[in-house]
Amino acid sequence: MRNFTFPFRALWLIGWLLIWVELYQGVVCAEARLVKLGFTLPLTGRLAHVGEDIRRGIELGIKDFSGETLRYEAIFDDNQHDPKLAAVSANKLLKFDRVDVLLSIWDMADVVAPLAERQGTPHLAIRWDPQVAERYSLTMTMESTYISYVDSLIELLKHLKVSSAALLVEEAQGWVLAGEYFKKAAPQHGIAVLADERIMDSGGDRRAEITRALSRKPEIVVILSNPPHTENLLRRVREQAPSQKITGYFEVLEEPRLVEGIPFVAQFAASAWFETRFRNFYGRRYVARAPQAYDLMLLLTVALERNPQVKFGAELIGVLSEIKNLPGASGVLSVNAAKNIESNCVWQVARNGRFEPLEK
Repeated sequence: MRNFTFPFRALWLIGWLLIWVELYQGVVCAEARLVKLGFTLPLTGRLAHVGEDIRRGIELGIKDFSGETLRYEAIFDDNQHDPKLAAVSANKLLKFDRVDVLLSIWDMADVVAPLAERQGTPHLAIRWDPQVAERYSLTMTMESTYISYVDSLIELLKHLKVSSAALLVEEAQGWVLAGEYFKKAAPQHGIAVLADERIMDSGGDRRAEITRALSRKPEIVVILSNPPHTENLLRRVREQAPSQKITGYFEVLEEPRLVEGIPFVAQFAASAWFETRFRNFYGRRYVARAPQAYDLMLLLTVALERNPQVKFGAELIGVLSEIKNLPGASGVLSVNAAKNIESNCVWQVARNGRFEPLEK
């Protein structure tokens, strides 16, 4: 038998080590389950900052949760928060990209849900209308509902000792639901609703609607809308009535200084550890929905690791529905009987250009 000298023996051992590493990596890759995720989001247009924030939350989740048993591939598609574009985007992701799981946000969920249902693809939506999950078996929602949001808003108004309000409501399904519920619930708590003006998405400066609302002399004006309507309405109200009290849906504003010192209701408060993790990774604070996007990745990872052989479709929805009391970026995550993961609303206020908890 040939007697190897030390250099040759070392090279021989190194060679075998490299072969072993390659074989090990091959086994890991073979075992890792690839999950294709499709995201139809507003990546351009008036809500691009929300869509990009969700993208950042997803990408951070992919970095944190990909491992030896799971690999994620994310495909992001722009819908500009337009229903027609959302339908085109969802169909592309479902039929061309053939994603395993589809995600949408807000009113676009109502467009995407039936398409995902027909394709047999699980659909996770950041959406405050739980009815979409009730209507479609493969859809789950993740957000405080419009009912819990308005209930918290009414409690805030009571805390502020407000007895009358005027509504400025964007003419979109989610906002209309909230506005109608507010009109029904507020009087039961001693708050008169003096005006309900609808803001159409068709341009204009909204002076007429604001003038009508202010003419009723409300103690507070409640703005239920998304940017850029929110910013425009804030400016117009202040032009006509600089001292008018205002509140509304302000948590997705890009510039908190617009509502400096104004108390409002937010749909959740991010966990401190996530805020630190996000800032360390991106060098900035999250904008709006990155914590919930990160939590969607967490939920999927937990479900797929608990049941590695689960099939995408109704079976995955069933496994997700069993998750309870999971600490997440947007709070403790529990799926209820309506297939909704409802976060707890919080009172906040803008101070020094950032949103903070409101001291009660």
